[in-house]
Amino acid sequence: MAAPVFTLGSPRNGTTWLSNIVGSHPAVSAIRHEAHWGAHESKLYANWSFWNDFQSTDDFIQFAEVYASADYFRISSVESPYFADEPPGDFLEFYLDLMDKHARCNGTPYWTTKLDPLLYSHPGLLRTFLNVVTSRYDNIRFVAVKRDLEAVLRSYVHMQGRSRQNRGRAGIREAAMALQTARHVFHYSIVNSMLADHGGLLLQFADLQEHRADATAQICDYLNLDWTDSLLEDEFPPNSSFRGRSRARSIPQWELQTCHRLLRPIFSTFPSLAYLLLRLRALLRSGTGPTLYWRLLKLDRMPERFREELRSAGNVGLLDVLFSTNRE
Repeated sequence: MAAPVFTLGSPRNGTTWLSNIVGSHPAVSAIRHEAHWGAHESKLYANWSFWNDFQSTDDFIQFAEVYASADYFRISSVESPYFADEPPGDFLEFYLDLMDKHARCNGTPYWTTKLDPLLYSHPGLLRTFLNVVTSRYDNIRFVAVKRDLEAVLRSYVHMQGRSRQNRGRAGIREAAMALQTARHVFHYSIVNSMLADHGGLLLQFADLQEHRADATAQICDYLNLDWTDSLLEDEFPPNSSFRGRSRARSIPQWELQTCHRLLRPIFSTFPSLAYLLLRLRALLRSGTGPTLYWRLLKLDRMPERFREELRSAGNVGLLDVLFSTNRE
């Protein structure tokens, strides 16, 4: 059975880039497509929370028919969602079976995915997840990436999408930066603990940028794989907050310093405060359904509507990638 390589980290820290680097090795299978900046996120928390118990065969069939039409399954090398001898008990079991099958189809000893960071703030579910995967696999691997807090804050404020305009406003910007500081501190307290418990590898974002050959050599050594030139080549454009037509806004230095010198020490000393802040935000934004994407279907069947959807949502980077003039 292929072993999983889970890439860890907090949002805006380079986890998509790291996942794309790991997934570019010929010995590693990944779910990647340009419509998702390469590495497609599994959205494990939302999907597992929603599909937490297939109580009957009909429940699984209803799930399988929906999931098979979404991007994640369509990008995989698996032809049908009915590949197991017995229906799985929940989404997590199905997902692990899917990735194992995907790796077998590609003949690789590893498969990789980004671990959904929402799991970090749900300790009970995270423990269950770790118990399941460590009992299922003998050679599980964890690779993490961490970025400087100031760079993370700048990236978050400028992140593309509907919220970008609001994050640029005084008052809202400070609240968003405080939230991102709490997320950065709390997430890496969990990530560091996981790496220590399971012998994982932590890379610095700056090292990937400035010393990529050395950093990727560390990944190969950790996975006991031969180094390959493909690790130096980016197959997909970066999921950057400053891509396309986005313009960088000026962030007052005092706001950055407040996060760095005041809020980070507070959240580090009182991680429960950061945890409560993240849980409160999750409660305010919580949805009632799974998180699936149908970008491939939209590209194939309704490209003009999809183009307008991206434009109205402010996703100018993805709009440029999928609808650039040289594609048309």
